[in-house]
Amino acid sequence: MHSKKLLILAACLWMLPAWAQLRDTILYSMISRPFYYNVLKAGDGKIYAGTSEGVHQYDGTTMSKLDNRIGYLTLDNKELPIIDPDGIKYHNQTTYSRMLPFSSESRDEYHAGTEDFFYITSGGKMHIYEILPFDHRYRNHSVRTASRNFVGTYSGIYYRGYKLASARFPGFTDGRIREINGKAFICYSSLLIADLRAGDSLPLGRPDLPKGYTSDWASDILYSKYHKQYIVSAKSELMAINEALTKAHSLFKVKEKDAEVTMLGENRGSVYFAAGKAFMSINPTTKNTKVNFTLTEPILDGYIGNLSNYLLCSDGLYAVNADGSYKKLTTLKKAHTLQHLGGSDFVIATDAGLYRYNTASNKLSELIKGVEFNRRGLYLQGDSLFAGSIDGLYVLDARYLDQLADRTIKMAGGNQPVPYSIITLIVTLILFVAILSYLLYRLRHRLRSIKQEMPEGAVNRTTREDVETFIKENLAQASLKSIAERFQTNNAVIYELLAPEKPGAYINRLRMVQVRRLRKENKSAKEISQLTGFSEYYVRKVWNKKVG
Repeated sequence: MHSKKLLILAACLWMLPAWAQLRDTILYSMISRPFYYNVLKAGDGKIYAGTSEGVHQYDGTTMSKLDNRIGYLTLDNKELPIIDPDGIKYHNQTTYSRMLPFSSESRDEYHAGTEDFFYITSGGKMHIYEILPFDHRYRNHSVRTASRNFVGTYSGIYYRGYKLASARFPGFTDGRIREINGKAFICYSSLLIADLRAGDSLPLGRPDLPKGYTSDWASDILYSKYHKQYIVSAKSELMAINEALTKAHSLFKVKEKDAEVTMLGENRGSVYFAAGKAFMSINPTTKNTKVNFTLTEPILDGYIGNLSNYLLCSDGLYAVNADGSYKKLTTLKKAHTLQHLGGSDFVIATDAGLYRYNTASNKLSELIKGVEFNRRGLYLQGDSLFAGSIDGLYVLDARYLDQLADRTIKMAGGNQPVPYSIITLIVTLILFVAILSYLLYRLRHRLRSIKQEMPEGAVNRTTREDVETFIKENLAQASLKSIAERFQTNNAVIYELLAPEKPGAYINRLRMVQVRRLRKENKSAKEISQLTGFSEYYVRKVWNKKVG
């Protein structure tokens, strides 16, 4: 959603706190029944809707019916909802129609909002939007990096929202974009330097690289005021470019295979960088290089401060002690990018979400869950934190990350069952299935052994003649079940009495004999069906195939 649209939306959400200004919306649900007349926010801050089934009140996404009053709502002199006795004679409000499905349709709408939800009624339907605690831009773009005026994606470079022509600028970026000394440095499979111009003029890309620049891939760049040089981290090399951007030379090359050079920062004339797992520093003027120590995992990012240094690996965040040693502060999974917010606060981007870490309290808080953020995608401008992901650019207000973390916890708790309840449910289901299986097993075993469990001579009390007589006298209704019920015995006994013929086959044979006899007596198919138990359709089929 564009910033202008967000500002209009924020203005509508009465008395929102400052931290709610950088926010986006997403359609949470649409309700088509009952018919919704309108929605409003009363003086008590609650949301009310007039419907064809009465007055409804909304608390977030939960609806409760207040009474059976039907019609359009308005507010009385105490700002409480009442039914408008005159109804709505004329209404032409379309401020947020563009947010609705099929936004091109001409229709009226009513809207109201709270801190976390925005409600629109239109066309008899209620649309509930969740107000996200951040702004989400460049959707469906994999945003790799951001700077004051640029956004770099896998599908193009954007300058103040305008996509730069691929003929003069890279069609993608996989490294940082830095704006330094009136120039933009776009790091990708090469390095592009562009002059930033005043006003709305587009940047002007330089056609040539500094003489001596040989690296085929750049990831980041910084300007050393102490040495008056630009330092570039390439895939396996550290290079220096003079202040005039005319000459370049190599400072350091990695010897280890697949080890990547990562720019970390500068302090007191030393440029700090990582070469794979090694934490290193170099004096760009003298080229004196030092390996401070080596970690067990590759160093992917870091922060170089005046008093303390921090290094980020995939498995966690490390603090560099004053004596040159290090210690692990917190454990992470698939972490890759670190952004210092000031003081003891850091933001960490991972493949599974965005986190805030406070070194003073040693507290790790989840800010955005389940989103894959891109490496080098973090950028801080004033109080706005930009975080590039595989599905767009997230913009957060860095002053209110506590509220965002609290809301993330609340949403997770509200949408997911308590783990203990899940365990209890699973155990209960397992016990139920086990007991049911055991009972079915006992039942089948009992049925198989009924014959053996019957008193001796039970079979002899019912004879084959008895069974045959019953079948002949009740031919239309005869079945294995009816025979067993008549003689109070079980199926096994019936099978044994009629052996070697099966009960069903025996009954069908007698019925066929009866069909032939009745046919010779010129009985109708309906009569034969009633006397034999066969359907009329089957009787006619028997005539055609067997009786003739």
